[in-house]
Amino acid sequence: MNKIKYAFLILVIAACSNNEPTETTKTPQEQAVALRDSAVKMAAQNKDATSIEKSLALLDQAIALDPDNKNFYNAKMNIYSRSGDFENVSKILEQLDGSNLKDPYSTLQLGMEYELQGKRDEANKKYSESIDGFISIIDTMKVDHRLKRNTLIMNVALAASLSESDSDKARLEAIMTDAERENLKSSIDQLYSLPREEVLNRRRQKQS
Repeated sequence: MNKIKYAFLILVIAACSNNEPTETTKTPQEQAVALRDSAVKMAAQNKDATSIEKSLALLDQAIALDPDNKNFYNAKMNIYSRSGDFENVSKILEQLDGSNLKDPYSTLQLGMEYELQGKRDEANKKYSESIDGFISIIDTMKVDHRLKRNTLIMNVALAASLSESDSDKARLEAIMTDAERENLKSSIDQLYSLPREEVLNRRRQKQS
């Protein structure tokens, strides 16, 4: 009888241990996202320098875990922008520009940051590079993807309006169909009529 009770007790203990919750191991990507979320929350709730530094340190840890996630770099730029530290915004954009995460959006933004720093030659180079990037995307899209094409064309228009190169403006005209040219004419004309400083500072405000 005692043996039966002992065996039953072992079974009960085993069953209880099997019901204990197991801790799920997070992937590096999941850990990185959690760090990003904590950093963004901390930066939003606390504006003091110490909290900002801690937030940026958390984002550096996130980038170390998942260096190919551009969202983490964007989060750092947002924090720097809100702090008015545009020098470090430029450094992150330069880092992206020299990596496999480079895209025409960040290249255009880098050009605008260069111009705001008085580096017009470097800015013009980035405007032309961003136009190359946007056009390469547009060339792969069907004309019936109207909304996406229009958004990309307007980004080309923005870069062309800032570029000092006449060929960049000609390339804008070349990529549009007659229908796109007619539909977007008023928007492009309005963009070209805006004061240059207003266009540049609007993009900075959008980043922050």
